[in-house]
Amino acid sequence: DTDWGVPEYDGRALFEKLILDNPIVLFGLVFLIALSALQAAFKSKPRRNLRRPKSKNWRSNASDFPNDSKSNLTSTEIATEQLKVVMHAKFYSRPLLNQKELRVFSTLEKLLEAEAVDWRLMAQVSMGEIIGSSNKAAYLAVNSKRVDLLIIDSNGRPLHAIEYQGAGHHQGTAAVRDTVKREALRRAGIGYEEVREGDRLDDLKALVTKLARPLKA
Repeated sequence: DTDWGVPEYDGRALFEKLILDNPIVLFGLVFLIALSALQAAFKSKPRRNLRRPKSKNWRSNASDFPNDSKSNLTSTEIATEQLKVVMHAKFYSRPLLNQKELRVFSTLEKLLEAEAVDWRLMAQVSMGEIIGSSNKAAYLAVNSKRVDLLIIDSNGRPLHAIEYQGAGHHQGTAAVRDTVKREALRRAGIGYEEVREGDRLDDLKALVTKLARPLKA
């Protein structure tokens, strides 16, 4: 007996007698432990909503679509929703080039006609349309970037990108962005030139003459 007047039992011996010596009780105990573990694991795992949202719940504003619901839509459904957004929006035209860029474009276009008749000048060209890369991350880094002007040959092959640097161009991260574009174009075998706001007609003539020199040779 203990000091409290309660008989003292050997807990380990009692456990062995009731559990280990009784296979049915032992099996039931193991089953309950395993079942509890499975239930705990199932509750802790986040559930994904695999149901596709019904079209009547889609809102006309594309920015309101949750990202996970976009991934569940087919290309036809996405195009349909985009059409709904466009039909309820107001649009206005914007000039492709500002006045200073347009003057440079017109001057270069005339100079190219005299120096390289097979070359053409284009404006605001997406880099994702003129270069490619097997490295997806590298391609996405330049895909949405544009070059101000692009010289192409008679076969549509890009030859030289020309960036117009206005007075307020070199602000913020502009220098870094230009470096990214320049390096990507260089690796794709496309030339990169800059025209600055203070450049005169003679400067543009010298640039076109330099670019067309290999063609004449």
